[in-house]
Amino acid sequence: MRAVSAKRARENRIRARLRAGLIEANGPLICARCERLADDLHEPGKRSQGADPTDPEQVIPLCRACHDHIHTHVAESVAAGWLKSRKVIS
Repeated sequence: MRAVSAKRARENRIRARLRAGLIEANGPLICARCERLADDLHEPGKRSQGADPTDPEQVIPLCRACHDHIHTHVAESVAAGWLKSRKVIS
C-alpha cells in the first residue's frame, strides 16, 4: 500500500514547487502569525469546500508551532481568520 495516493503525491509535488517559487520571489518565508521562519504553507479554507492548496493566493506561510496552534484552537482561529468556518452563515 502506498503511503499517499497518486493524487496527493501530485499535489505535494505542486506544493513543493509553489513553496520554492514563493521563496525565490520573496526570500525566506516568514510566519504570518509570529514572524519566525515559516515551515508550512497553511490553507485557511477546507479542500472539501473548494479550497485549492496549490493556489498561491490561498496559502499562508506559518511556522510549525503556529500551524499546530491554529488547528488545536479551532474556535479562536476561526474568529481570528486563520481558518474558515465550516458553518454557512446566511
